[in-house]
Amino acid sequence: MTTLLAISAITAFALNVSAQNSNHASTKAAYEVIKYTNDLYEDMDLIGKMTNVMGAQIFEANPKTAPYRDVLSQALKEALLESWQDPEFQKERNAIMASVYAEIFSEKELKEISDFYKTETGQKYLKLKPLAKELTDERLQPITMKLLAPVINRNIAAKFAQLRHEGKIP
Repeated sequence: MTTLLAISAITAFALNVSAQNSNHASTKAAYEVIKYTNDLYEDMDLIGKMTNVMGAQIFEANPKTAPYRDVLSQALKEALLESWQDPEFQKERNAIMASVYAEIFSEKELKEISDFYKTETGQKYLKLKPLAKELTDERLQPITMKLLAPVINRNIAAKFAQLRHEGKIP
């Protein structure tokens, strides 16, 4: 019985070490992918969303800031952008991204992705990805507004009704 427990413990330890080594290799491969895909252009959407959320919180907390909304929103966006580029933040962000990539892709898949980015086609993709996103957004905007207009109108009407009910607007 003691021998069986010892074998089980050794096996569990060996599997744990193997998993750690595999995870380390996958994380290393993930950093290689991030090296190609980590660009500020993609982060701008998130920064914009953060600006909107934080700005809404600021403006809601202090209605007297309303006349300065545009100036304050721009300053907030610039501050977030500068903060986003902080080397310490980028290091932590990359570590999180690498762990996520290592979790959802195998080491082999990460190496294949990285190898793709090293090809002429991969380099073209990386170079033209911002243009593809811009053109997609541009072409999607008219149909998006057409599809979302009823939802937006309903939400605006509800918000205005709430503001009237709260006595904030006539």
